Amino acid sequence: MIYDVILVGIFLLLIIINAHRGAAKALAGLVCSMISYLAATALGKIVSTLIYDSIVRPAVDKAVVDALNNTASNTLESVTDSIPAWIAGILKLNSVDLSTIVNQNSSVVTKAVNDALRPAAVSLISFLVTILFFFIIYFLLRVVVMNPVLKLFELPVIRGVNRFFGAVIGFIDAFLLVSLLAYLLRLLMPAINSQGGILNESTIYNSFIFYHFYSGNIFTAITSAIGL
Repeated sequence: MIYDVILVGIFLLLIIINAHRGAAKALAGLVCSMISYLAATALGKIVSTLIYDSIVRPAVDKAVVDALNNTASNTLESVTDSIPAWIAGILKLNSVDLSTIVNQNSSVVTKAVNDALRPAAVSLISFLVTILFFFIIYFLLRVVVMNPVLKLFELPVIRGVNRFFGAVIGFIDAFLLVSLLAYLLRLLMPAINSQGGILNESTIYNSFIFYHFYSGNIFTAITSAIGL
């Protein structure tokens, strides 16, 4: 229910705001939002993977290896002290290095940890990076490209028509904004995996309207179509 209340609030707010602003500004915001979404989504997917592979994974690998080496060094020392001297001599003659075996086991453990961590970590990073890129790109498009053009629509002759169509575009803008929020929430959900509160899929699917946006919308379709 809380998601439906937020959804209705967004629709009413944007319709009123865009009616006041006029169609030109509303359409400019819509175009900027679409371009920003496509660019931010593409960059978010790429950058999140790069961040994980270049920053997060090395840190995780080091933490796991350090922990294993600390345990393994004690275990290796214990094994070396406890085995008979003649067995130790045979191992040495055959160039058997127990530390190499430990390192091989460390590699297996670090891979298992990363395989388990990667999906949720990349999902969370992608969510944050996508939002950051969206606002940066939107700001640049709006200030540098759109604002000079919008001055033409402040003339008295076309102001009334401009505001009427602004309300119509406000509805479309709200529809797309809710769709984008639902898409981003769906992107974030694997990293949250919450069982309580409002940030869980059970609460979302109990809503009357919002679950339609969450289960699939235009952004989900576009993302699938262009392979992002």
